[in-house]
Amino acid sequence: MERRNFIKMSACGSAVMMTNPFRWFSTQNETVDNLIIGSGYGSAVTALRLAQAGHSSTMLEMGLDWDNNPEAIKPFSNMLLPGKNSTWLSNQSKAPFLNIYFFEKYTGILDRWDYDNVKVYMGRGVGGGSLVNGGMSVTPKREYFEEILPHLDSEDFYQKYFPLANQTLEINVIPDEYYKKSDYYKFSRVGTTEARKAGYKTVKVPNVYDFDYMQQEEYDGAPKSALAQEVIYGNNYGKKSLDKTYLKQAKDTGLLNILDLHKVETITENTDGSFNVAVAIIDTKGETVAQKVITAKRLFMGAGSLGSTKLLLKAKAQGTLKKLDDNIGKGWGNNGNIMAGRLLVNSLLNPVDTGEGDIIGTGTGLKQSTIPVDGIDNWDDPDKPYFVEIAPFPTGVETFASLYLLINKLPKLGELKYAPANEYEVEPSWEKEHFEHTEAHADHFLENMNTTNGGTKTAIFPQGRAADICYHPLGGMVNGMATNEYGRVNNYNNLYVMDGAQIPGTIGVNPYVTITAVAEHNIENIIKKDMGGATGISMGSKRQLSIAPSFVLKGRTVTLKGMAMNELIIMNEQGQTIVDAKNLNGSKSYHIQTEDFSSGNYFVVVNGKHHQRFIIQ
Repeated sequence: MERRNFIKMSACGSAVMMTNPFRWFSTQNETVDNLIIGSGYGSAVTALRLAQAGHSSTMLEMGLDWDNNPEAIKPFSNMLLPGKNSTWLSNQSKAPFLNIYFFEKYTGILDRWDYDNVKVYMGRGVGGGSLVNGGMSVTPKREYFEEILPHLDSEDFYQKYFPLANQTLEINVIPDEYYKKSDYYKFSRVGTTEARKAGYKTVKVPNVYDFDYMQQEEYDGAPKSALAQEVIYGNNYGKKSLDKTYLKQAKDTGLLNILDLHKVETITENTDGSFNVAVAIIDTKGETVAQKVITAKRLFMGAGSLGSTKLLLKAKAQGTLKKLDDNIGKGWGNNGNIMAGRLLVNSLLNPVDTGEGDIIGTGTGLKQSTIPVDGIDNWDDPDKPYFVEIAPFPTGVETFASLYLLINKLPKLGELKYAPANEYEVEPSWEKEHFEHTEAHADHFLENMNTTNGGTKTAIFPQGRAADICYHPLGGMVNGMATNEYGRVNNYNNLYVMDGAQIPGTIGVNPYVTITAVAEHNIENIIKKDMGGATGISMGSKRQLSIAPSFVLKGRTVTLKGMAMNELIIMNEQGQTIVDAKNLNGSKSYHIQTEDFSSGNYFVVVNGKHHQRFIIQ
């Protein structure tokens, strides 16, 4: 496929020169109001809140819609026997270790971009990274949030946006009774006991995996997922990934159109402020089978730190977005990620004693859940601050091993640069000076744990740790630097960044709750300031209000003037259905009990189509 031939394109009265990656294909053209690139956390927030405000959007995802595309191969693979659906367009698996599996290329769920000093993991498919992560839902320490994003109102975030994110993501915490008795969490109980003995503080961490379902897996015969070595190649059951939460709610409004296997190649601005987005439509072998150009009035970038920044760096270099400034690419980091491991843990020579009369037995567990629930908090150490995830190692055999993911501060951030000769078209400037302190912290942690509890460094990683593993790429289009505080790209009115590129390299914990909260903060302002806002309704003593020109709530009657209703659904902002009326036979009014409505946002769907949003105060 020729990627750098040029054609003239004309749209909305503009004529521009842009890179043409589709020389041999005819062009499909379409126009949309709101185009979202990517389907991860920021994109999912954007789609849902746009829909709830009555705005339609089109979402482009490079990977598969795993639940709806007939070419999607399911069930997902487990960690022990990955099939071709495990890995993005590679003949070999790309797990952090033990990559001994080979298969034909396929648009699988886990991708990894390999650079000299860092290997960056990403999810591919509708739901993005939520499909392949461990689901740890951690709100950052407020002091560090204020240090990293000082221009944002932390009070708003900790009172509004973080709670909203956690609620909509449907996080929960493992029940203590289940945690203490489950064989699948022996590894975690050993880990926390050893950590406390070594002088560390341990914390329980919420997750989006449904722990009620997990208990059914263990005790009631439900199909196993987390208890069957499923996580980095997708969970077939139990996990509340974005396709089950934000994206499901957005799709249920009828205002979100998701297009999978759509790979964005270039972005070009038009003289009227709209954008032409050139898209390669690929098959499950990664080959381009068609192409289209979508003209969008508003463009929301949600392809992840590397993906979004790459597209904008490319547009800047090729001159197709001429007003982009030099802040693009700056503030990139790996969230201080470094893996570490120990062997000979809880052996006959160094048995773990919980001190609670728990006969824990030797080893870390033949059975291990893939879902982490415990953290080690060393963040307040003035010399070596870090947060540690006690990670599972679900091999199906007793290994006497413990794995950890350390998250560190990053005093020095890197930069992403456009690299046309590189297969990924983007290259991080990420040298030893950026991460050598994380190696020192990992050494400190391992030494402390082994000296106190016994054991030795794992042989899986050189020197017991691996600083080149990155699960949390952040930055490149930093909030307050490359964009304003609401994600609007500098010098543009209708171009926004909504994903992990907004976070400057580090946030101190697993970042997706922060990414989600920042996106909630951004889209609220964008809808209000750039899109006319939602219709606000004040429910006064007369109980009479105008919701829209064709929609009136008066007393206990909903009336849609000039619109015949066959079906009426009214939902609250949590997606719960308050009214579900069917077989209305073309009626133009419907009586409701307004006492059923508390203060808040409500969304009306008439005949399967979203009609309006209204607010009761």
